[in-house]
Order: sequence, then structure tokens, then C-alpha cells
Amino acid sequence: MSESFSQHLLDLSPLPTLLLNHDLVITYSNKAAQKLFGGEINGIAFDQFTTPMPLPRILFESTGANLNVDTGAEIRQLARSDGSVFTASVIQEKISETEMAVFVRNISEPVDYWGKLHQQKRTEDELTRSTLLQNGDFQAALYEIAARSADTLQVERVNIWLIDDGFSAIRSIMNYDRENNKVLENVILSREDLPQYFQLLESEDIVITIDSEHDEQTRELAEGYIRKFNIKSMLDVPVRVAGKMIGLICYEELTRIRNWDVSEQKFALTIAQLLAQALETHRRREAQIKLEETLAEKQLLLREVNHRVRNNFNLISDMIRLKKGEVKDEHHAKLFEDLQARIASLNQLHRQLYQSDNISQINFRNFLIDMAGSMKLLAFREDAILTTQIDNCVLPLSKAMLCAVIINELMLNCAQHAFSPEQKPFTQLILEKRGSIITVTVKDNGTWQPNSREGTGLKLVEELSERLSAKLEMKTDEGTEFNLTFTA
Repeated sequence: MSESFSQHLLDLSPLPTLLLNHDLVITYSNKAAQKLFGGEINGIAFDQFTTPMPLPRILFESTGANLNVDTGAEIRQLARSDGSVFTASVIQEKISETEMAVFVRNISEPVDYWGKLHQQKRTEDELTRSTLLQNGDFQAALYEIAARSADTLQVERVNIWLIDDGFSAIRSIMNYDRENNKVLENVILSREDLPQYFQLLESEDIVITIDSEHDEQTRELAEGYIRKFNIKSMLDVPVRVAGKMIGLICYEELTRIRNWDVSEQKFALTIAQLLAQALETHRRREAQIKLEETLAEKQLLLREVNHRVRNNFNLISDMIRLKKGEVKDEHHAKLFEDLQARIASLNQLHRQLYQSDNISQINFRNFLIDMAGSMKLLAFREDAILTTQIDNCVLPLSKAMLCAVIINELMLNCAQHAFSPEQKPFTQLILEKRGSIITVTVKDNGTWQPNSREGTGLKLVEELSERLSAKLEMKTDEGTEFNLTFTA
């Protein structure tokens, strides 16, 4: 086969092919090679087309199959005659002792494509993990979304818009200028001025305009917005929260007419979802802050109410004490003492509730310990012994109130009626908790026999026990013992 015929066949090959001599100077290049390198390249050393530029990062992250790399090929960054650089898959085959064939395939397109996909995925992952989007400053989160996505898509401007109630206007909340890396003044667009554009937005579809100034979809924007900001192409993506469109994110290309490919559209949709997450988080935090402020106001009001209630209890107790001093007979003096003890018990219950973090429940153990101390000073003789054995117990306020009054009555009766003057008074207050079952015991070593339900408060005890759905038992074997059993 003649040399001219072989070269003719190589000229017909679509694969750029070069022949090099022993000095690696190009002695022959087919038409595909001359087209790839930009003209006549015979007589030039092949190494002159190799550049020191680093290989694209994607070459170390993807597979050769994805990037269209030939088996056994070497990847190089090569320069054309005009200086433009492309990524090439290069295979070298030795033909003879003095000649070598070089086959070059331009793989810049798949390298750029897969590199772009990897960069988009990397940006998506990093934004997903961003603490600013989860619980950070809202404006900082918007800036991060706009700046990172603008860098990834290589666009000059990103505008994030919120839709007003009734779809009457859209207002930007982040107007990011990538070229100058700064935030521009926000803009408001009115439905009254742009009825057709707003109707388009209401379709809730992604809006793609390659030549935005002359596109039928955005012609209303041309005069007051597109020309004003020198916009060439736009990509508008709806932002939805709970299925409702609440805004949009707009990518604006200022330097060239741009075809937005499918990967860029998918990336923009993912960014819109992340933006929706940031908006939803921001709204929840705002609602939480408002709730906390309302709670703080209510707590302040509750403290004021509690303060007044406590003052009222003290005032009532003082009035009873003063009136008690005016009483001339022992019977009425005891009535005042009973009333004063009941008021003191309610005051103690209120104080426990006021100090509790939970106004619907009360630490009944702490209450009973305080109550026993107050009763010892107020109702019992100085030589009386009062002991307590109380399990940890938390009760709903309604049950605590009833139980407290019952115990108060039982201990008052014990203090006033159980002991003769010559007896050494001994009284026990016991609370046992077994699961949800509560048993309260008031026990004394007195000799009284509470057979009558009149005048000793036992009638009130029985009525309150019924309201508490409690079982009340009395024993008089050695002294007197009352057992009150109910569920917590």
C-alpha cells in the first residue's frame, strides 16, 4: 500500500491523527487533527501543544467511561493554535524505530459536563449540611444560598423573591451581585404593572427565557427591569412550602444569551427546595420567638397575680388573728383557730404552686413537709411530737387541693381533740406511693373517740373524700388512725 494512499485513508478518518518523527516533530496531520488544533501544524513539535495547566478535578472523581476516555490513553491539557485549551485523551503507538502515531480525542465536553454535575452535587450537599440553613441567621442563610448557587451556575445575579398575600406583588429579599460580591437594593414588582407576568408566575411552573428581552413570556419586564439591569437570560424557579408557592429564585445571566440545560434546571429546583427549608425554619423560629415573648408576658402577669394572692392570704390571716383577739369564749376562739389553720394550709399550697415550674401539677411531698411544720407551730401543743414519712409524689393541682384540705382537717382534729392534758401528744403523717396508688395516713396516740361527725370536721372530710374518689378508713385500736387511699 502506497504512502499517499495510507495518508488518504487517514484524511478520511474522523479521529484526529498525527505522525511524529524520532524528534517528536509532527510530520503529518489529518484533516480532523488540523481542525482540532486550528490549522496547519506539520513541522511543529507535539510537546509545544501540551500546557502546564492542571487537569480538571473531575478526572480524579469520575470514571473513564463517563468521560469518554480511551482505554490505555493519557489525559492531557492541550492548546490550539489560537491558545484555547482543551482536555484530550491521547494514545501514542510506535510504528517504527523512527516514527510514532498519535491519536487525539477532544473530551472537553464530557469533562465539562460531568465536572458541572459534580460541582452541583457538591454545592447541594454542602448547603444541605449548612448550619445557617438549619438554625442560623436568616439573611446569612439567604446570602449563602445565593452566592454558592451563583458560583456553581456561573451567573452574575441571583434574586430571591417572596410573594405578597393575594399575589398582588413580589418583593426581593436577597438581590445578590456575584460580579461585585455584594448585596444590591431589593426590588418590588407589582401585579398592577405586570399582569401577564404575574399570570405566568401563578402557573407555578419553572420559567426559562433564553433571550429574556425579546421573549414573549417576559416582554412586560423588558422596559422596567430587564434592560435596566442588562439581563440577557433568566431562569425563574418557584419556591414552595407545604405545596404552596410562596416565592421564587431567579438566576439572571448578564453577559451572554444562555441556554439553560437540564442539569442546571434540576440544580435550580434543588436550590429552591433548600431555600424553602430555610424560609420554613425562619418562620418557625419567628413563631417560637413570638411564643416565648408571649409566655414571658404571661409569666410576668402570673407572678403579679400570685404576688397579690399571697398578699390577700396574708391580709385574711391577719384579719382573722385580729378578730380572734376580740373573742371572749373558748368555743369561738377555736373556730377562728380552725379557720386560720385552713387559710394557712391553702397559703402553703399556693406558695408551692407559685414556686413550681408546672402550674398544673405540684410536688405534694414538699407541700406536706411545709404544711406539717406550719401545723406544728399553729395548732399543736408545745410538747407535741409530729413526725413525717412521705414518699416523693407529684399530684395534679385539683387532687392536691382536695387532699390538702382533708389532711388539714384530720390534723386539726387530732391537735384539738385527741389528747388529754396529761398525755404526751404523738402524731404521724405518712404518705406512701405505690405506682399510681396514693395512701395518706394521719395517726395519733390519743384517747379520743371520734364517733360524732359533727363539730370535728369529719363530715367535711367525708364529703371531700367522695369528691376525690378516695376511700376513707378509720381505726381506733391504739389511738386513732385515718387512711385515705386514691389514685394519682
